[in-house]
Amino acid sequence: MKYAFELDSVAKPTPQGLGAALTFWLLSGMGLAVLAACVFVPEWRTYEDLQLAKQQAQYHSEQMDQALSRERRLLEAMHSDPAVIGRLARRELGFHNVDDQTIYVEKAAQLYEPETKAFVAKEVEPPEFVSSLFTWLPAFDYDRVFCDAQSRNLLMAMSVGLIASAFLLFGRPRVRAPYTD
Repeated sequence: MKYAFELDSVAKPTPQGLGAALTFWLLSGMGLAVLAACVFVPEWRTYEDLQLAKQQAQYHSEQMDQALSRERRLLEAMHSDPAVIGRLARRELGFHNVDDQTIYVEKAAQLYEPETKAFVAKEVEPPEFVSSLFTWLPAFDYDRVFCDAQSRNLLMAMSVGLIASAFLLFGRPRVRAPYTD
């Protein structure tokens, strides 16, 4: 009975050698690769959405600047150009000279039509080292795997389990003091 107790108290040997080291690094590398993808892919998608919102805000700001400059030109013309003042007086206030002839048109053609370009978003390019990785990766729906909440949580738990098992199985051996009576 004493011998069985002594055998239980001795540290169990951990695998050693090249195979153990290779297995440790494979388990750790796979776990870290999946964990990194679970963290960085959703963050990259958020970054893309923010860049798109920034582009839309810049487009809207440019459109407002163009409208503001048109209105300022019109205001300046209303203050200083006699032809514009006369046209506004006839059209808006109904002033007419005695010898003027008035012709009514149902819908007047707009002489000045502002230029409006449609918004075209620029694609957000990933960093060059990430783009080079895409040549090695298979064509797969990575958003569905790494951004979906259920699969992402499962993959993160599995990758942490891989890393923990690598350290538990192939980490440094724990040395216990031998049993003394």
